Amino acid sequence: YSAMLTPPDAQNVSFSAGRTIAASAIVVGGAHLKIRNGSGGSVNVTMNLVPVLQAGADNFGRPKMYTPAAFASGSSVSHFDVTLTPNALMEPAINVDLHDGTDLTLPLLWDIGWFDLATATSLAMFTAEDVNGGIKLEWEFSDAASVGTVTVERATSVVGPWEPVAVTVTSNEGRTVALDETVEASVSYYYRLSVLDRSGNTKTYGLAAGRHAAAINGPAALFAPSPNPSAHGSSLAFRLSSPEFVRLAIVDLGGRQVRTLANAMMLPGEHVQMWDGRGDNGGEVAPGIYFVTLRTSKAQLSQRLVVVH
Repeated sequence: YSAMLTPPDAQNVSFSAGRTIAASAIVVGGAHLKIRNGSGGSVNVTMNLVPVLQAGADNFGRPKMYTPAAFASGSSVSHFDVTLTPNALMEPAINVDLHDGTDLTLPLLWDIGWFDLATATSLAMFTAEDVNGGIKLEWEFSDAASVGTVTVERATSVVGPWEPVAVTVTSNEGRTVALDETVEASVSYYYRLSVLDRSGNTKTYGLAAGRHAAAINGPAALFAPSPNPSAHGSSLAFRLSSPEFVRLAIVDLGGRQVRTLANAMMLPGEHVQMWDGRGDNGGEVAPGIYFVTLRTSKAQLSQRLVVVH
């Protein structure tokens, strides 16, 4: 038996003396639960917590706010609901079970504007990829206004030693793009950002790795797709040292070809082919890992590409 008692719809539940009823849950919302025994005998009631729900939260796990029917100045909305268990400091009344452990009070005070705190600097994205002419770095901070100056540091090992490196900086839709043109071919480099914030504090952020392909003394080179990961396709760049018949395709992890991008004779030099994220059937490919494959009479190359939606 399960009952929800919510005023003003009062419910009366009757059962005979000596009978045991197993209730999976009895939810009382703003009402008083009264159990009476008409024969005068004792009644034992056991109420258990519902393990899939959180006290003081809705079905999505979001904390409920205190919103009484009659507005209470200083309490309504700015306090947690009284059903929150264990009691939090920001409930509208003092209770004996208040605690000084984990509590949502400080985040609540932030939300309702009691504090004017500066937003902490955080790195939203930081990538490194091999491109023609060097390794391209791209980054974005969640709060660019708090960032003073940024210095790119580079090392050939993840543990350092780290040294500042001169880069050519541009911007792309709010993101900072930097090109490291001093890299050597076939060497793995690690990058991080040294940030001086507006308060004069210096902190390092991020870790990205890149490896520049060797100079094209061979027949061809295939560069990393950009962007990668991609939600709506990527730009695919490659270079030929001589005229070649080129087969450029997208294949899945099982080696199945999902899109043919080029199947023709091409002149030497650099080429860029755009992929719109669709297969040969015209539909968008499923999210996952794919490979860009380049085949000529003298070379077979590939680059990994991640598709997200």
